[in-house]
Amino acid sequence: MAGLLAREYAGGQLRINCYNPGKTRTPLQVRAYPAANDNDRLPNPEDHVDAFLYLMSDACGDNGETFTPA
Repeated sequence: MAGLLAREYAGGQLRINCYNPGKTRTPLQVRAYPAANDNDRLPNPEDHVDAFLYLMSDACGDNGETFTPA
């Protein structure tokens, strides 16, 4: 859906991108998978703020991309 919207608005001022944070240590993650061995090592939601700020900034010229943290 995002790719379709990105192509539809290409050349305009609206940019459409996706951000997939992957597994993140949220209350839902911990409740849904309480026995997961890696819950303590997962990034917190706050760890994704810089990526969101970049995607919403004028510095981001990307359109139609999917971003996943390394």
